[in-house]
Amino acid sequence: MKDSAECTTRKELTRRFSSRVVYRGWQVGVVIPAKDEAAHISEVVRGLPDSVDYCIVIDDDSADETKILADSEISDAIFDGLVIQTKGRGVGFAIDAGHQASCQHFFDENKWLVVVVAGDGQMDPYDLESLLDPIVEDTADYVKGNRCDHPAGLGKMPLRRKIGTALLSFWTTLACGRRFQDPQCGFTATSGAVLLGWDWAKSWPGYGYPNYWLMCLTEQRYMVAEVPVKAIYSGQKSGLRIISFIVKVAPSLLAGLHRRGWKWYALGEIQSSWRIPLICLWLAGLFSLLSWQTILFTPLFWAAAHIIDRRVVEQCVYSLRDSKSTAVLKVESVVP
Repeated sequence: MKDSAECTTRKELTRRFSSRVVYRGWQVGVVIPAKDEAAHISEVVRGLPDSVDYCIVIDDDSADETKILADSEISDAIFDGLVIQTKGRGVGFAIDAGHQASCQHFFDENKWLVVVVAGDGQMDPYDLESLLDPIVEDTADYVKGNRCDHPAGLGKMPLRRKIGTALLSFWTTLACGRRFQDPQCGFTATSGAVLLGWDWAKSWPGYGYPNYWLMCLTEQRYMVAEVPVKAIYSGQKSGLRIISFIVKVAPSLLAGLHRRGWKWYALGEIQSSWRIPLICLWLAGLFSLLSWQTILFTPLFWAAAHIIDRRVVEQCVYSLRDSKSTAVLKVESVVP
C-alpha cells in the first residue's frame, strides 16, 4: 500500500506540471487511433517516450477491450490523456477527432505539436522524437515517417503492399508536385499552427487520409518533410485491401491534382513565370489524346508539365516560408 501511495503521489506531482515544456521548448501531444487493438494498445501507450505531454487514444468502435486497456494505461502514465470513442467512422475521422481535441487542450500554448501513432504497434516509439525536430527547427510544418528510407527498409512488408506503396507513391507525387517516397505511412507530426488553421469540415475519413492531407498541405503551401522510421511487423493483420484501396484513392489523387492545377494555374492563384508554359504543355498532352498518331507524345508533354509543377511547388513553399520569416522579424523589431 505504501508503494502504491508513493506512486500516486509522484504521479500527482508530475501532473501538476502537465503544461510543462518537455521537448526543446515545445509541448508534444500524441493521437493514437485504434480499432480492436487490445493485443497492442497497452504496449503502444506504455512505450511512448518521456517527451510526450498529452496522449489521446481514439477508440473507433472496438469490439474488444481496447478502451478499457487504454484507459488503464493512461491513468498509470506520467502524462495526462483521455480516451475518445467514435462510432466506426474510419481511421481518418478518428485522427481528426484526436487532432481537434488536441487543439482544445493546447489552445492557450505557444509552441506545440501533435504526433499520430497507430494503435497496432507497427511504429517504433524510439523514432518519435526524430519526427519532432524538423518542426522544432522550423524546417517543416508537417513531418511524415518514411519506412523506405530506414536501414531496415520494407523487408517484412508483404509484397502486394510494397507494390501498392510504390504505385501510390508515384500518384501522390504526381498529385502534390513534390516527391513522397512513403505517402501511406501514418506516423506523422503536425505543428499546432497547421492544426489550428485546418478546415475540419472537409476531410477524407477512410484509408486515403494521408494522401488527402498531403494534397491539402501542398495547396496551402506548407513545408513537408520525410524522416526515416522503422516499420514493425510482428503478426499484425491489416484490414487494407490493396486493389479496392487503389481504386478508391487513385481517383481522389487525380481530382486533387486537377483541382490544384485549376486554382494555381488556370485561375492564377499563384504568380510564376512557369504558369503559361505549364498550361500549354498540359493542353498539348490533352489534345494529343485525340489522335492515334500523336498519342505517344502525351506522356512526354505531361511529364514535362509535372517537372515544371514540382519546380513551382518548391518555389511557392519556400517563398511563403521566407515571407513568414520576414513578417516575424518585422514584428520582433517593433517589440520594445
